[in-house]
Amino acid sequence: MTLKKLVIVGAGGLAREVVWLIQEINKTSAKYELLGYVESNKTKVGTSIDGIPIVGDDSWLLEYKTELNVVIAIGSGVLRNKIFEKLSANKHLKFPAIISDRVILDENLVVGQGCIVFGACVISPNVEFGDFVVLNPACTIAHNCVIDSYTTLSPGVNIAGNVHVCSNVDIGIGACIIQGKQIWKNSIVGAGAVVIRDVPEDCTVVGVPAKPINYSHKK
Repeated sequence: MTLKKLVIVGAGGLAREVVWLIQEINKTSAKYELLGYVESNKTKVGTSIDGIPIVGDDSWLLEYKTELNVVIAIGSGVLRNKIFEKLSANKHLKFPAIISDRVILDENLVVGQGCIVFGACVISPNVEFGDFVVLNPACTIAHNCVIDSYTTLSPGVNIAGNVHVCSNVDIGIGACIIQGKQIWKNSIVGAGAVVIRDVPEDCTVVGVPAKPINYSHKK
């Protein structure tokens, strides 16, 4: 079996966790040949992190001439979006969804390109993910939820049924969202918050129950 060549964009904490995820997947069934990291800082090219080389910068990726799988391992959804828009100019680049073998999920999960799902997550039936969604370890997503593109769930987030999380939302560690709510785009749910009402666009909510502390933080 020919392994799929793969690089990770970014070299921070999330990128190193993705290395661990790729290694975990390969232990079950060898799938990817990890070439290394891609870093925007050209001065770092040629160095390594924990034995994994930094193989190039953005221009190296844009000039790549054969098929290459790319994981955008950047915590910010805004930056993931900008990076994808830039890299999508090279049609040789593919953006697979990377999902741990230790995830419990319904086989009919709809998942977009570039998603990253770490182990110990539980995803119920009739769930849809957009593109470049990140689920950190031990998140639970109940039935009939929609998680739109470029959203990030920190470890231990719990989302009840029939919730719609719009694009570019950041949900903090251990937060909970009760059933039937909508989190509008560009919003932030603070760590440990319990959301019992819809969250407006461009809004930060914190606390139990979650209350707004800031509107239009993206403006």
